[in-house]
Amino acid sequence: MLGAGLVGKRHTQHVLAESQPELLAAVDPMPLGQQIARESGAKWLPSFAAMIETERPDGIIVATPNQVHIANEAEALGSSQIWILCPSHPPLSSEAPAHSPEDDG
Repeated sequence: MLGAGLVGKRHTQHVLAESQPELLAAVDPMPLGQQIARESGAKWLPSFAAMIETERPDGIIVATPNQVHIANEAEALGSSQIWILCPSHPPLSSEAPAHSPEDDG
C-alpha cells in the first residue's frame, strides 16, 4: 500500500477483509504509515524505493495524494512485473488492452 492517509487506510481495511490478498507493507514516510503497519501486521517502509530494495510485491495500490500518482506509477512501472492499482486515477494509456492477473495463469 503506497500511502497511509485516509484513502490508504480505507484500502488497507478492504485488503485485510479479504482472504486472498496479503498486505506486505505500508509505504509512507509519515508516522501514520508506521501505525497502519503495526495495526495490520504488515512491514513499514518509508518509500517505494526502500521497499523494492528488500521486497518484491505482486502489486501495489497507489493511495498517495493525487498530484504524485503519476510519479508513483512511473516508479512502479520501472520495476517490471508489479501490478499497479490506482483507483482514483485514469489509466496511463487508453490504448492498453484489457488484462487481468488471471490471464497470466
